[in-house]
Amino acid sequence: MTVLQIVTDACDEMGLDKPQSVTHSQNPQTRQLFALLRRLCVDLCRQYDWQQLSERATVNTSVVTQSITMTAGSNVVQASNPSVIDGDFVVQADGIPSHTEVLHVNGNNVTLSAPASKSGSVSARFCKYRYALPEGFLRMYDNTLWQSGNLQRGYGGVGPMGWQEQLFSLAGTNLVLRYRIRHGKLEIYPVPSENGRLSYEYLSNRFVMAGGERLSSIQNDDDEILFDGSLLVLGLMYMFRQANGLDASTELGAFQALLEKLKTQDNPAPALSLSGQGYGGTLVSPFNIPDGSWDA
Repeated sequence: MTVLQIVTDACDEMGLDKPQSVTHSQNPQTRQLFALLRRLCVDLCRQYDWQQLSERATVNTSVVTQSITMTAGSNVVQASNPSVIDGDFVVQADGIPSHTEVLHVNGNNVTLSAPASKSGSVSARFCKYRYALPEGFLRMYDNTLWQSGNLQRGYGGVGPMGWQEQLFSLAGTNLVLRYRIRHGKLEIYPVPSENGRLSYEYLSNRFVMAGGERLSSIQNDDDEILFDGSLLVLGLMYMFRQANGLDASTELGAFQALLEKLKTQDNPAPALSLSGQGYGGTLVSPFNIPDGSWDA
């Protein structure tokens, strides 16, 4: 349903005057309905892993090789082409400690998170380990990250304690690709050592369809909302009555009942059989164990 259809249907059911426009109206009541509809949609995005909001992202990894000049005891090096380097890279070179990150770039000077252990000019590899998240990103689906070049699966998200263990443990945990979301970016470890591609699935907040494009905000009256129309009308009626001090218990009950029904229908689970017979297969098998983290 379009934005205008949702608001006018809600107004019809509540006995209110129907607006001719919603997104550009200056009428206080219509502006209130529009604000409540926007908040309802944003809240619904976080309510459940709606299949309509599931998207796939691809990330092109970046590795840059260039010469650096370093001085023992200093964490500032001079790079031959620092314009392609930023704070999302780590540096790998003889005389540079492991897990050394780029902190700042100023001209040819690159400030690192640890000082060099020797002086001289060497060839260094700057490997990007932190990547921007796609527009509309809410959260990544656990364990959906794959590195396409070597078909290696990534595991995560990893918590702070597990991340530190990866970086500094001698137990060889860095043999497995892992990831976490930190400071609004995707961090990968071990750092990809060559240019390639990563792919993962995520839940977005792009609940609007306008001109064939998904958006995270409503722009016009004819924008299509991806959620069920009846759910949006009920939710808008409940929120409007509550905001104006009216009894909204009937609308709330109907909204909650429909919401739960739509959740079960949105992505139904397979039928399971204790006896191993029937279409669902056995109760526990590689085909019906739910995705997720099984860390203790």
